[in-house]
Amino acid sequence: MNGIERITARIQAEADAANAAARESAEQEAAVILEEYRKAADEEFAGLLAAAEEAAASQKEQLASAARLEASKQLLITKQELLARAFEQAVGELKALPKERYLALLTRLIVSASRTGKECVLLNAADREAYGAQAVAAANEALTAEGKTAGLTLSDDVCDIDGGALLREGRIEVNASLSSLLETQREELSAEAARILFR
Repeated sequence: MNGIERITARIQAEADAANAAARESAEQEAAVILEEYRKAADEEFAGLLAAAEEAAASQKEQLASAARLEASKQLLITKQELLARAFEQAVGELKALPKERYLALLTRLIVSASRTGKECVLLNAADREAYGAQAVAAANEALTAEGKTAGLTLSDDVCDIDGGALLREGRIEVNASLSSLLETQREELSAEAARILFR
């Protein structure tokens, strides 16, 4: 090998060595950069995962809270429906009392609703036919016994109530129907009915 070839071979060997060193250095630097990015990506992924888990837990709690609220609302609606049915049944049972007991109840309602003792008594069609004259006569007797004016009269008209009576004098009307009687005591009776129904 002549001198030029030796010089060329040496230059080539030095260039190859420098090239290999540069490649190795670049590969090491790339590995360091890649590891940094991998760590950064892992950290970002962990942060996103934690945020997603937190959002999912929050949404789960919101859904559970909404479900509990809806269940409470449905329970309240059901309780109100049951109480309404209980009051309807109570009206039905009052209307189904034996004749003497219903007449006594009707008389008490008329007497307690009377303000002047001169009102006109309106009943529903069935009660007017079955009890009208007797109830008004018994109410007048009770008013007399209490030392009050006893001039109640039975109206020729009938009214659309479930039972009980309406007392009318001029433009003043007092509702003594069975549903009105229960409605005025509904708050007190509802608590008692709820206690019995929902033990």
